[in-house]
Formats: sequence, C-alpha cells, structure tokens
Amino acid sequence: MTDQIPTPQPPAPEKGKSWFARHKIMSTLGALVLVIIVISATSSNGSTSSNTEDTSATASSSTSNDTGVTDTADTSADESSSDAAPADHAMKVKAKKIIREFENNEAAADVKYKGKTLRVTGVVAKVDTDMWDDSKYSIELNSGKQWDILTVSCNYVSEAVAAKVHKGSTVAVVGAFDDGGDLGVTLKDCTLAK
Repeated sequence: MTDQIPTPQPPAPEKGKSWFARHKIMSTLGALVLVIIVISATSSNGSTSSNTEDTSATASSSTSNDTGVTDTADTSADESSSDAAPADHAMKVKAKKIIREFENNEAAADVKYKGKTLRVTGVVAKVDTDMWDDSKYSIELNSGKQWDILTVSCNYVSEAVAAKVHKGSTVAVVGAFDDGGDLGVTLKDCTLAK
C-alpha cells in the first residue's frame, strides 16, 4: 500500500484582482503613511524657512571661524549664561496640555503662544536628526502614553544638548514657539531647562 497523500498547495491568487485589491489593509496603511509624509514635509519646509530668517538676525552674536562661515552650533555650549534669562521668563506648560489646547482650538492656542518663549515639560518620545539638517537634532516630547501620536517637537537642537536626554525620561525644554496644529506643536532653538 503505497497511498500517497497529496501535498497541499497554496491557493492561487484571485484572477483579475490587482495586488491593491487583494491587500486592502496594507494598501490603506501605505496610503496613510504617504499622506503623513507629504503633510510633514510640507509643514516642516515652512518652519525651515522661518528658522533661517531668525538665525540670520542672531548671526551678529555668533562666532565666525577662519573660513568666514558663521558658526552658531557652539553658542549653546555655555548653557549657564545663555539659558538663564529665557528660562526665567518662559511661559511654563506641560506637553500634554499644549497639545490638547491645539487639538481643541488651534486659533485660540496660536494667539496664546505666538511670539512666546515656552518651558515645556514632558516625556521624551524620540531623539532624532532633523529632517532637513543632519547636523541638528529634534527632541520630541509627549505625555508618555504608549499611543500618543502628537508631540511637542524641539527642532534645531545641538548634538551636545540632544545627547543629554534619553527616550522615556521626563525633561523640560525652553524654546521659542514656532507653530502648532494637526501635527503637534513645534518649538525652535530649544535648550534643556535647568
């Protein structure tokens, strides 16, 4: 008796349906990721141009190296003198609260925070290189909950400052309010608060 049991074969793909039609969940997730990337790139591009305007105004207080290029990266090295004044006058707010304010009424939150220096306390969700400038870093804060999507992003942070924080730790940062809305809140020229 040499009855052979046939080996099961994988089902043949449905004829006439494209990959996207057969994989609806993956297609939807891919489209969602693509939309988020486009929105993020568009909104970050606007904040980058405003940062170059702000840093050109402060170039007179920066140091110049022997090639004539203005070097602003090392100006945060002496944090005790440069952070003391802005941190003392900064408006204190928790990351969770400012994010909620922008979710509830973006116009009112814009009016409240526009032109202000903020001291934001939150849990470090991520430390990463800046999307447009690999020599600068971004620190993202949130409430520390596992499924938090929106963050307070501290952009244009020096490597020395970014190296001092770790994911999951609670920190306070001081920075100038830049923008807020559907993608969270953005601060620029951030430093760690004492």
